[in-house]
Amino acid sequence: MRVTPAPYRPGGPAVLLGGSSEPAARRAARIADGFVPSVPEVWEYYRDEVGKLGRPDPGPSPIGPNQVVALAEDPDEGWERMAPFFLHETNAYGEWQAQDDVAAPFRTAEGLAELRCGDQYRVLAPERFLTELKAVPTPFRQFHPLCGGMPMDLAWSSLRLFEREVLPAFG
Repeated sequence: MRVTPAPYRPGGPAVLLGGSSEPAARRAARIADGFVPSVPEVWEYYRDEVGKLGRPDPGPSPIGPNQVVALAEDPDEGWERMAPFFLHETNAYGEWQAQDDVAAPFRTAEGLAELRCGDQYRVLAPERFLTELKAVPTPFRQFHPLCGGMPMDLAWSSLRLFEREVLPAFG
């Protein structure tokens, strides 16, 4: 497979691929500048392929468990508004991935209470999110603003909080 046109270089944007399978990880090693796995378990395939290609070891996985974070001034109210979309996403992907027996982060949930007990979907105040990001060596979290068909205004409210209150702390 060849990606065209090639990305602008030098100093241009890196091309990162994502995925949750061995073939995706190995493909990323061959054709991309990096790999962002959906699940940490496939990182070792990427490292193995990078080694076979004679490139430097990229080290341990840059991500932990798959987790979607959204921001809200009031996390409880944000959860009430966003949770139905989280539930739709996890159940749709969970059913699909169960059929294919894929190593993936999605599992079906009976309802919102069960979903909230887990930590795959979280709604945080910007201050808490910033504290968590600063506490880890590699601050990585997945934003998925239109998760499960979330309305645009709700998605934008989360992204604007990130823009105003989180991003400046890293700039």
